[in-house]
Amino acid sequence: MDPCPFLLSIMGNFFLNRHFSVSCRLLLVLSVTLMSRNSEALQVIGGSATVVKGGTAILPCRLIETSETLTQITWQRRTREKPENYDFVTIQSDGPQYVNGPDNRFEFIGNFSDKNGSLQLSNVQLKDEGSYTCIFTLFPSGNHKTEIPLNLLVPPIDVMIIQRSEDSYECVANANPEAHFIWSRSDQSLPESGIKVQGATLQFVRKTSDLNGLYQCEAVNPYGRKRGGQLHVYMDFGSYIVGWILFGLLLSLNIVAVSVWYLRKHNKRQLQKGT
Repeated sequence: MDPCPFLLSIMGNFFLNRHFSVSCRLLLVLSVTLMSRNSEALQVIGGSATVVKGGTAILPCRLIETSETLTQITWQRRTREKPENYDFVTIQSDGPQYVNGPDNRFEFIGNFSDKNGSLQLSNVQLKDEGSYTCIFTLFPSGNHKTEIPLNLLVPPIDVMIIQRSEDSYECVANANPEAHFIWSRSDQSLPESGIKVQGATLQFVRKTSDLNGLYQCEAVNPYGRKRGGQLHVYMDFGSYIVGWILFGLLLSLNIVAVSVWYLRKHNKRQLQKGT
């Protein structure tokens, strides 16, 4: 908040009022000038924070180049869990106060008298990633703030295999930065032909028994690696063919049985007619 327009309006009224002395008017002009210079010089120093999931992040925030009185430091955030910006902690000379109850993962590591509002966040989770805003409230100039992005580096988690079509499977994972994927076959190398691996996707381009086996997917990024589910492939086309042969034999036997029954019935009728 810039106090100058308000003070200038007051100063204008003072100049119009003949009851104020010249010295009082000069003092007012000097005060406005000094406050304007002070507001232009002060800075809120922040930055950004990057941390691996489960680690500890420092959210830096300091106010410099001002002699104004600090009345309060307010922290706001907008995260994956709650995308709307909201106050979550206020800090005064007697220490921090949490708006919606304490969160033991946060610790005030700054110094109110030194105009240092820095926070420490331990055991950082995906839900914490987002934007954090540090606001200094000064008298008489008002609020001054800076925004601190919190970025999370996540090793691959909850890795799984999803079937995309009759002969195509995809490996998926949550990771930051994004993971790349490695397909393998348990106790054997991947077949040289018959399959196609493209990024996270494994596709069977033909169906033969030499492709049988236990397939696995591994997700990898610079902060970790994790194996996902298993895909058991069994293509027994020999049994499939035998099954059709047996079906054909049974069908033939049924046809023969029906034919014999029909012939016997027909012959019996002929004999009855002859007698």
